[in-house]
Amino acid sequence: MQALTLKKADIKRLASYWATTYDWRATEAQLNRLPHFKTKVQVDGFGDLDIHFLHQKSEVKGAIPLLFVHGWPGSWIEVTKMLPLLKGGDGKPAFHVVAPSLPNYCFSEGVKKVNANRHSSALSIWVTADIVADLDIGRL
Repeated sequence: MQALTLKKADIKRLASYWATTYDWRATEAQLNRLPHFKTKVQVDGFGDLDIHFLHQKSEVKGAIPLLFVHGWPGSWIEVTKMLPLLKGGDGKPAFHVVAPSLPNYCFSEGVKKVNANRHSSALSIWVTADIVADLDIGRL
């Protein structure tokens, strides 16, 4: 495997772009237009956690609930480009989309205690199961 080599000039160029050219406020406004929510979820062995999630309801009757779960190093932002397509209509499949931020990611609360009975890489699976149960995706 070949090592990735970064040139100092490239790093300076990228840092300058982010600091002086990139429109952070436009990105912030775009993200704030999305339907964000937070809910307290009881996670077995970890207590209550405030979990952020994006919830886009389709206006199409009979839309299918769709749970979008990100992995590391991703986030709920990955689903935002697909949201317009998932609303459905005009004979296209329609989905009610729920995209939670897993604990320790984005706007969700991080875990405060270590549980020796669960390996850290499995935590996301357990927490996702608890989130799905608490959010009751089927009734959304």
